[in-house]
Amino acid sequence: MRGCCACGWRGTSYPIDWEQLSDEGDVLDVSGAHEDWSALMETVARLTPRSAAMLLEARVAELEASERKLATGRDILPKAAKYFAGETNR
Repeated sequence: MRGCCACGWRGTSYPIDWEQLSDEGDVLDVSGAHEDWSALMETVARLTPRSAAMLLEARVAELEASERKLATGRDILPKAAKYFAGETNR
């Protein structure tokens, strides 16, 4: 289990010990995920408009780099498939 936010943030994963839970309504310990989320909210509350813009610009750059990598893969895969199909037909 881990905390998450609509902004895309994902916290640390905390294992769930299913053996310790019973059918009698035991409460799941979510304290670790809640602490991670609380720390995120404290960080967000301290952001200035400029620092928030810098974080967003960095994230956009990461997403653009990822998109370029995916586009390259989409271009290469059909060519590779044709190449290997030709190699196996000989």
